[in-house]
Amino acid sequence: MKNTPRDFFLHFGAFAALYAAATALGTLLFLIIGYAFPDPLYSNYYSYGGYDPYSAPMRFAIASLIILVPLFLWLMRVIQREARITPERYTFAIRKWLTYITLFVAGATIVGDLITLLYSFLGGELATPFVLKVLVLFAITGVIFWYFLLDIRGYWQNRASASKMVGIVTVGAVLVAIIGSFFIMGSPMIQREIRFDQQEIQDLSMIQNQVVNYWQQNGTLPATLSELESDITYFHVPQAPEGREPYEYRKTGDTSFALCATFAQNSDGTYAEPYAPSYGVGNNTSWEHTAGRTCFDRTIDPSLIQPLDGKPVPFD
Repeated sequence: MKNTPRDFFLHFGAFAALYAAATALGTLLFLIIGYAFPDPLYSNYYSYGGYDPYSAPMRFAIASLIILVPLFLWLMRVIQREARITPERYTFAIRKWLTYITLFVAGATIVGDLITLLYSFLGGELATPFVLKVLVLFAITGVIFWYFLLDIRGYWQNRASASKMVGIVTVGAVLVAIIGSFFIMGSPMIQREIRFDQQEIQDLSMIQNQVVNYWQQNGTLPATLSELESDITYFHVPQAPEGREPYEYRKTGDTSFALCATFAQNSDGTYAEPYAPSYGVGNNTSWEHTAGRTCFDRTIDPSLIQPLDGKPVPFD
């Protein structure tokens, strides 16, 4: 019995989905481990400016798993069902080649990733994440290696129920990983609110810089935000996201002011430590906030910048 184009694409599609799904599952579990056991060296670096190193890659991994795992299981079910009806299909060259390639890749991945993880461990990575990542790699690649080693030996040919049970367990394990990730990044609605919060911080930071520029140009702070708008610089005061209260600016002194906005979520330390002093206001640039209305007090430091027009520097 000869291979047909349909046979080729069935097998190629199944194994491609397998590789991609295994990668997505490994990525998701590694991110969960990294969140549960953060390394301060990387956590402080990637959290600068409110960047969340977990949510975006988690969303992509979850989306990949939701599509790829059912696709892989469906394709393998079609392949196995047709092979049980026509046993000659077990001898297809494309099936043998892809199975042996998978066995090789699984074995090589175990060896290669063990070397990489050991290298990281020797470089000072925390012991607990190291052990957990090793277990994750062993679990994923080990199951793949075990299943296809039995498949190449014909074990699943007369064990349809056992093969189906492997699929059920696989789906269960993936669902557990996906559900666990939602405890970290929250629901899609929460993610939407977090992105709005991040946009507000970016807007306030932009407004802060414009206020400092205005003080440097004029030697005084603006009375209202509308004074910052200029057709020359093309700056227009950003608007708060739809459904949120407008941004608020208050002049609290000759060199001090406050910026206020309404947030949906607590920042939980994301903006606690800026990477570098903000322009004109030194190190007092934390954007930490709680859910609800939050105001940020800022004071221009005359030792960092001077008015450009030569006017005396005003002090409180």
